[in-house]
Amino acid sequence: MHDHNWEVLKDNRGRNKEKEPTNELERLRKRVRELEAEKRESEVQIAFAKKLVEIRNREVHRPDDIKRFKK
Repeated sequence: MHDHNWEVLKDNRGRNKEKEPTNELERLRKRVRELEAEKRESEVQIAFAKKLVEIRNREVHRPDDIKRFKK
């Protein structure tokens, strides 16, 4: 009855259903695209974090006086 599949909550109106890969090569290509997208996303997150640290440290006058993130 309840299979806890979160994909059922996704709004797919107006979109075609994604075809399942028919062979091993297509399945592997799809997996490579997914991994590349994850890699790009993590690179963007890292770049954002570095830029945020740089912006927060702009007002620091001494190199050893680094502001730390507060939780």
